[in-house]
Amino acid sequence: MIDLGDLSAPEYPRPDRRPRHRYRWRDLGLAFAAALCLVSLHSVPDAGPTLRLLWASPFDRTLIAQAGSGTVYVHRAVGFGGELIAHDLATGKIRWTIPTTPDAVTAGWLVVHPEPGLVLLPTATGAVVLDATTGATLWQLTGSVEGRTAQTLLIRDGGDGRASTLRLVGARDGRTIWQRPIGEVRTMRVRTDDERPAVIALDDGDLTLFRYDDGEILGRSDLPESGIDSPQLSFSGDRLLVTGFFDSRVTVTAHLLDDLAESWRTEIRGWGAVDDCGPVVCVATPAGVSGREPGTGTERWFVPGAQGMSPISDDRLVMFGSSSAADGLPAISVLDATTGRRLGDEVSGMPSSSITGEGRLIVLHPQGPPIDPTSVYDLDVVTGRRTLLGQVGYEIVNEPYELAGHYLIRQRQGRVQVMSVG
Repeated sequence: MIDLGDLSAPEYPRPDRRPRHRYRWRDLGLAFAAALCLVSLHSVPDAGPTLRLLWASPFDRTLIAQAGSGTVYVHRAVGFGGELIAHDLATGKIRWTIPTTPDAVTAGWLVVHPEPGLVLLPTATGAVVLDATTGATLWQLTGSVEGRTAQTLLIRDGGDGRASTLRLVGARDGRTIWQRPIGEVRTMRVRTDDERPAVIALDDGDLTLFRYDDGEILGRSDLPESGIDSPQLSFSGDRLLVTGFFDSRVTVTAHLLDDLAESWRTEIRGWGAVDDCGPVVCVATPAGVSGREPGTGTERWFVPGAQGMSPISDDRLVMFGSSSAADGLPAISVLDATTGRRLGDEVSGMPSSSITGEGRLIVLHPQGPPIDPTSVYDLDVVTGRRTLLGQVGYEIVNEPYELAGHYLIRQRQGRVQVMSVG
């Protein structure tokens, strides 16, 4: 499955389209660096001013860049350590800078949690929790973050064959709300992102369901046979899905969240994958992808030849279809999740998506030989209609990039560039 990026990203403001004619002296260095990078941005007749370079960082040796709430956080290597720089997403203005440790540089990741307003940087035993607005250290955590809400983080201590402990803590102060031992856990899944009560499901030899807010056990059940690997846990509606993997088949068993009683079961010959697709459960097989009723498992629709699906909004899916194009890239299109009907157009290429309002989806389509420009298309999430936004240099297909609302953040030769994309 192609990585679509963070589908839970917050809504970002649109770029300011008013022309800017004045620059402060301290901004000239940044403006000059941005101008040097314009050689990689190609205009396209009739596309309009919908794809343009806004700013480029003057700093190199970027390890990772991630957006959140109108800010892009850039972690770069400096000397024997590093530094984390918070830039205004629309203008590139630096909001704050802090030094980081060799452990953070070696780990090479950072996590932005927009709702609590946090940035997590790795340490040798966990992470340091920063205020996203100021960069100030709030507290340090040990273990790994398994789930979150706007006010809390769910932390797991231990793991890797050892007994574990779950702790729910305040997101901004680290105070413990509850904690409980959970033994050795193979698989865990947390649901906190819809209107239903938040729950924690885990495989600790049995199938166990906890209430997120207070850690109370809601139910236990025997696990279905698990096959050659640990089972996959997922949620769809008021069902908990357990997917088991075997040499030549995959099983999907749905359990009621009330008491973990088995609701329905299906078996897939060959390989298969399962995902929550809003109003349906998406089941991918070698023949295509089907949408099934979460409550009964009954097939509602089937798309033959589809290679995969991924939700982009409550009732829309991104479809990865077979491509007859010479580039061999999948044909990307938008589907109505309720009916399985394809909407609008197909574009072969590499998709990137962002949840902003009703969602946002662009597709990078290489023109041909490796040095030809790459076309950037917008696929309207409501209608599926494509719009050519413009072209960028061919290098982007081999570089990290992220779509954040109406901004495309890319890393080129160790530097961050931010473009307006409509």
